[in-house]
Amino acid sequence: MLIYTIFSLCDVAEAVKSLEQLIKDNKSQEAYTLVQNSLTDYPNDPKLIFQRAVIYEQLRQFQNSITDYAFVVSAPSPYKFKAIMKLKTMCVDVCQFQCEDKFSVQILGKEAFANLQNLTKWKNEAILSGNTTDLFLIAEKCTKDPNLYIRIVKTQLENNEFNQAFKTLEKLQEISSENSDTINELKDLYQILGGLATFVFRPIEESRFSNEEFFQGLNTYLTRMQIVHEVISKHSPISHKASDEAYNEALLALDAEYNVVIDQIETYAKTVIAKSFNSDISLSKLKLELGEYHTLSKNLINTILGNQIIPFNTTSKTPTLQALQAVTNYLLMEPAIDELAPSSTDQVELELKVEQLEYDIEANRKMLNRAKFYRQDTELQNIVWLLDDCNSLFDKIFLLRKRAMQPDFFKLLKVNPQSSTAEIKKSYYNIAKQLHPDNYEENITNQEKKRRQRLFQMIAEGYDVLTNQQKRAEFMSGQHNAGEISQRHSIHKTRKQASYDMHPDYKGGNGTVSDEEIKKQLTEEQWYEYQKQRRQGK
Repeated sequence: MLIYTIFSLCDVAEAVKSLEQLIKDNKSQEAYTLVQNSLTDYPNDPKLIFQRAVIYEQLRQFQNSITDYAFVVSAPSPYKFKAIMKLKTMCVDVCQFQCEDKFSVQILGKEAFANLQNLTKWKNEAILSGNTTDLFLIAEKCTKDPNLYIRIVKTQLENNEFNQAFKTLEKLQEISSENSDTINELKDLYQILGGLATFVFRPIEESRFSNEEFFQGLNTYLTRMQIVHEVISKHSPISHKASDEAYNEALLALDAEYNVVIDQIETYAKTVIAKSFNSDISLSKLKLELGEYHTLSKNLINTILGNQIIPFNTTSKTPTLQALQAVTNYLLMEPAIDELAPSSTDQVELELKVEQLEYDIEANRKMLNRAKFYRQDTELQNIVWLLDDCNSLFDKIFLLRKRAMQPDFFKLLKVNPQSSTAEIKKSYYNIAKQLHPDNYEENITNQEKKRRQRLFQMIAEGYDVLTNQQKRAEFMSGQHNAGEISQRHSIHKTRKQASYDMHPDYKGGNGTVSDEEIKKQLTEEQWYEYQKQRRQGK
């Protein structure tokens, strides 16, 4: 009997050691299998039951975890006080409100029990009053309880608080465990998602609404659908062992509704473009129409481009299409430029993107000039307005270019104005070593290679400036690259003026095309109009 007991103790100790390692490695399912097998041989062993409670907690099976911890507390064992501490955490920090009915103040402690009572009272009052704000605050405190989040989502949907409901679903997505066996909770989630189709905005004939209302409705719809689709896709029935039927119903309902709105968007986009061509709509109004698309949802402008509702391309000879492409480009470039405005923008990224945007704007102005020449006289002013818009973007770009030409060398070299020459040199060599081509990864992209090469050049320039007394003084006074900046400013002003060049083959800069070449491309009426405007100095 004594020998059996010794062997038993050894076996249990080995099992506990293995379990602790599996739990540490987050291998919950393997740990659960091992502990169940061990309990078959040594039922009711407190050490094994304590480990199972920890596993249940990791699997988010909180009820089972609390039951096991309670058993360990009631049985004499070295794990008793550990189990009490775990219960306090489970009952208060994880907010398992049913603890109040199961455990006395003697087990949880006076303070923990009082906190639990207060939380329970707060939760019950919030549920009775439908106060989702309070419920969400409680859920934030009780970060491991998905049941509370599901209750909040249901309440928010009943109150038509759709935006808040989606935020709660996102939070629920974050806390749900892939190893969770809470099938009923996930079924509830799928039922909620599947039912969302009855709540979302359903597009109606646009003639009954202003453009803004119609676009806003479509945008709201698309945004909701994308969030729901992401939530569903990350809660697959395989990873959660949930009902295939509930999951598939939710996904089918979502896809059906999503296809409805995409069809509506494409139809409306085609209508807008068709009206623009058939009625020779002014470009300024067309810009407004497309601007509403872009401002309210990138999906809408991408639908126009992606589905080739009209054949956009920069080599098109059709002036109207060139003008329309220029308008679209403008709408896409404007936010791209604004994104670079914050001073926190990475210095190398700033310079590379500024170069690309300068090229894009110049190409855009060229297209506008081509289109401008072929449009009717009444349309010329509209195109000039669009050129003004492009020039305003060009002004923004010039300020960014100026900033790119005056980088913060202290920041790039990871030093400060008080750093000694030796410290600057040491930092420079450390960074240069990291950026050396010999240290490139095998699968490095061309874009990343270009970025590192430019950064290498910039830190070399920074080292040269900061270790040279005269250059450093110029840099500190804001005069670094002052001559080149002044030269670029002159070029910038010339380009802006040249953007109103009437020649259809305007290529940027001050280049012009001979009148003989222009005449070949025009009808007699257009040639007469061109000469008239030249005489008037336009």
